[in-house]
Amino acid sequence: MREADDQSDGHRANPSELYRLGLSYHRGDGVPRSFDLAYKHYIEADALGCPHSKFALFCLFQDYKDHQKSAHWCLAAAMSGDLAAQGSLVSVYRTGIYGLKEPDVVEAFAWGNLTICQKEAQSESWSDWRKSFRSFEATLTPDQIRMGEARSVELFARIKKS
Repeated sequence: MREADDQSDGHRANPSELYRLGLSYHRGDGVPRSFDLAYKHYIEADALGCPHSKFALFCLFQDYKDHQKSAHWCLAAAMSGDLAAQGSLVSVYRTGIYGLKEPDVVEAFAWGNLTICQKEAQSESWSDWRKSFRSFEATLTPDQIRMGEARSVELFARIKKS
């Protein structure tokens, strides 16, 4: 695999190429595993508009146990419309992981509600996630659900604007 910043032939890598290169370094797939090179290529891909790079950065920081940066990139990916990131935020807010001061079940429900309302989340591959979310929902009070539903409407409007 050629290094993305090798521009001796005048070729500028596109966002998808940079993302795939970052993924290769992240996983150590055909190249030595490297946090620095994965990060570099994911950031470049993000700067050029790659829709998957923010979630990849979330996963990269998650793998390297930097919870604060992981949460930052998960939220950034979710706000850019990434369904997997939106679904992941349910766990982030429900458990208070990744540097949150405490769990926030209303915010967790809001992200889950937003996620579950999207067509892709209705596919068979999301069935375990939906089951887990419905179990979580059953633990909430009616007021928490109402507040979460209102918050998911706000989130949807913000995401739609961006």
